[in-house]
Amino acid sequence: MIQDIPSLLQRAQSYGLKLITDKKEFDQSGLDFLVLNAQDENGVEWILRAPRRPNAYQGSINEAKILKLLGPRLSVAVPNWKIHEVDLIAYPRLPGTPAWTYDPQEGLRWNGLNVSGPQDTFMESSARFLAELHRVDKKDVLAAGGRQVSIPETRSKLLKGCETTRNFLQPSETVWQRWMHWLHEDSYWPNEAALVHGDLHPGHMLLDDSLRLIGVLDWTEAEIADAAVDFGVFFGCFGEEQLRKLLDLYAQAGGTTYDRMATHIMERWAANAAFTAQWGMDNNQEDVMNFAKQRLAGLEAEMLAESGRN
Repeated sequence: MIQDIPSLLQRAQSYGLKLITDKKEFDQSGLDFLVLNAQDENGVEWILRAPRRPNAYQGSINEAKILKLLGPRLSVAVPNWKIHEVDLIAYPRLPGTPAWTYDPQEGLRWNGLNVSGPQDTFMESSARFLAELHRVDKKDVLAAGGRQVSIPETRSKLLKGCETTRNFLQPSETVWQRWMHWLHEDSYWPNEAALVHGDLHPGHMLLDDSLRLIGVLDWTEAEIADAAVDFGVFFGCFGEEQLRKLLDLYAQAGGTTYDRMATHIMERWAANAAFTAQWGMDNNQEDVMNFAKQRLAGLEAEMLAESGRN
């Protein structure tokens, strides 16, 4: 596995891509790949991705198929991979600035968005993108070789994740019953699955100077699945009022909604600690598992405070 920047640049050159960079460290905010910004001899900026684990390449095979399918279908830009090898993915950098960036010393930093009430340009363009994505014909996705997880399969998979991580996380009985009620109550769940990004957080959303969404990165988790997954981090960042506003705009843009969709999204987000811990266990990532414990502690405190107010 590539561990340093000179080795990564040398590997890119072995594939015919000669690059330079002034970066001293990788962007390590992603769980699957180390990322580096570099420039070619014409000043064109490139993104290099080196897998952090041996199995990361396997996931990228699905991503490559989805990107090829979506490139001409969306109003936002997606990566156009020029190199896709076991040890390197490379593509010209997309325009725009991530909605947030991560600094190892300073943590997450928002780039222009108002967290208490995101600007209309961001809300409207995000809703339009999600409606476009979720309307992509599932037959086309399957013909392109994309993955599919039905809604019943999704519920079974998520239930297994809760059960597998229960001993590690040790959720309170109140939290456990909340998770189980959500998983077993049919009225929360959609009838149909849709093509989802699967890991849509502000670091993967590229904005222009007016804060309009113009590009979306990192499609590793893209598949036909529960559309709610693409709204979860949005709710976690901006809260219920903004989520409901986004869903209204999403419906106006042609997205499919139903009566309990907002509640379903919020309940799925409440169970996110279990799914995060499951990923950490599957990939032997102790820091991710510990982060899941912190997420659960936050949920427990939030529910306790809510019960006190009532």
